[in-house]
Amino acid sequence: MWEASRRPGLPTPLDEDDLATAAHERLELNYAAAIEAAEPPGEPTFRDDVRATYVAGAGYR
Repeated sequence: MWEASRRPGLPTPLDEDDLATAAHERLELNYAAAIEAAEPPGEPTFRDDVRATYVAGAGYR
């Protein structure tokens, strides 16, 4: 019913799943940035560790 009353060309509102996904992704980015900021220079970064985990999990090594 809502779709029938909506004017064509206007964007649809985000549903709860979209909002939850966006909030979760933002939270993950904030945690990753905080971890990376606390790492000593010259050491492997959190991002390097995550990349290595994905590569190993995918069976590339």
